[in-house]
Amino acid sequence: GHWRIWRVQELTLRALNFDVNVERSNITDHCWASEDRLIGCSDVGEIFIVINGQLKQYIERGFEELIAPIACIISYGKGFVIGGENGAMALWLRSEENPLSTGNQPYDFCKFWTGGKRMKSVVNSMAISHAEDALIACFQSNDIGILNLNPIHNLQHDDEEEEDEDGEDDAGNGGANSSAIAKKNRREAAKGQILFNYICTGFHSGPIIAMDIAIQRPLLVTCSQSDATIRIW
Repeated sequence: GHWRIWRVQELTLRALNFDVNVERSNITDHCWASEDRLIGCSDVGEIFIVINGQLKQYIERGFEELIAPIACIISYGKGFVIGGENGAMALWLRSEENPLSTGNQPYDFCKFWTGGKRMKSVVNSMAISHAEDALIACFQSNDIGILNLNPIHNLQHDDEEEEDEDGEDDAGNGGANSSAIAKKNRREAAKGQILFNYICTGFHSGPIIAMDIAIQRPLLVTCSQSDATIRIW
């Protein structure tokens, strides 16, 4: 792989001293988290965190347990999100945004999820709203999905509050209070499959196993077992 940083000086491009070893992989995408912080990803699932021209954190597996190429990356105030094959995505939080962080590294792993059973396509690109509460993802199958990030962010704070409140519940009150129940529900939702709201559906992400044409209307219906969808054209 080849990764260099250039600076414009006196209308001339000059290469900066930049020592990051990417010989065994290819850089697939990068983003600037701030003026002095650059994040890059590779086709073998690596993530490189560069601050002030120095490699400060190397992440061998961006998806944690899953070894897969990273196709795209986007940064925002709380951290960054990566996307890859089969709708795989992962969120990494800045250590100062993660109440459970040890602070030993600039970023901590937060959550892994996929686009759901119907979405087995590659994540081509992503964008995050100005309020940083919604993630928009574009897939190779021409699908576009929106994801609410708030439940994932709230999960970190709920875990911290649970540790602070552990042991304070009264065993004789017949159960936890409504606030604790609400926290538990949000945690369980975040641990389960994260669902996208698809606002634009494109082509099937797998083979079409059946097709039919309407007799009296200009409509064509297709279905695919791999993405579990029926589409009308």
